[in-house]
Amino acid sequence: MQDIPYSEIIRKNCEDEMQIFNSDLIGKGETAVIPLKEDITMIYSSGVPAQSYRLLYSHYYYDKIMLCICLTGQVQHDNGEWLHTKIGNGQSFMYGVERDRTYVQMEKGKKYEQVSLVFGKKNFYECLDRFFDEFSKEERQICIDAFFSKNTTGKLFDISNEVRVICRQILNCRLTRNYRRVFLECKLFEILAYYFQSITQTPTKQLVFSADDVAKLQQAKRLLNEQTQILNFTVDQLCREVGLNRFKLNLGFQSIFNTSIIKFYRSAVLAKAHNELLSEQDKSIEETALNYGYGSVQAFSNAFFKEYGYRPSKLKG
Repeated sequence: MQDIPYSEIIRKNCEDEMQIFNSDLIGKGETAVIPLKEDITMIYSSGVPAQSYRLLYSHYYYDKIMLCICLTGQVQHDNGEWLHTKIGNGQSFMYGVERDRTYVQMEKGKKYEQVSLVFGKKNFYECLDRFFDEFSKEERQICIDAFFSKNTTGKLFDISNEVRVICRQILNCRLTRNYRRVFLECKLFEILAYYFQSITQTPTKQLVFSADDVAKLQQAKRLLNEQTQILNFTVDQLCREVGLNRFKLNLGFQSIFNTSIIKFYRSAVLAKAHNELLSEQDKSIEETALNYGYGSVQAFSNAFFKEYGYRPSKLKG
């Protein structure tokens, strides 16, 4: 296989449209380099190679973080030492580019289509901080541990169809000036939202809760039962009260109590409202609805009917 300098393939002047190339070596294809945000770039490449070849990219992206997404076909990333990663249609991985000779390889006659998001390290961690606060340190670390680097084996992840759609929207964007800047930045965070979610989602059956975790989840359940108004409750407040992050609180609550936090809370509120309507016949439905955080009688009545199968007016008949 012949080594082709990356700069000869990817051209830096195609923010507004795709560049089409035709090479005796690599056949026909398309490329685009699209700045999404300061020090964050999307690189698109596709084609049907005339013969197998590889592109050296570590020299150009040294000390960067790459999120590689294979939209079509198959490509392989290899540095001849510890990295031998083949990603197929609908797969992706993150790579911390270090001082090595890392190549992406394409096979003769096989169509491929790849998108890479290239981040400066500072910018990548700033993006992480947009998604994970002080209560989500475990999720944040899971994302960092998903890198391929000399210190971690990394992991491959399947991308969702939404990610494919967003990539197409970026490539087809014809907005200009500030409209384009804001659009591309929003699309960047959309991709990262789906990607980080795919990394941090853990099947419930694999979760292990300590006795302390279970005690905190029981405490959360008690606190929810003590609440009186929907508008006064947020999951972040509950996290602070019991000392669990959102990830463990949400999945733990679902696993142990077989219901979501929001659904349990709404049921608890409606149960109190139901008892109040029964025990205090002089209290109106409108007053009860307002007391329990509903903005209108209609909204309260609809939620009540969904929970009990009849309207609150039945209790006043």
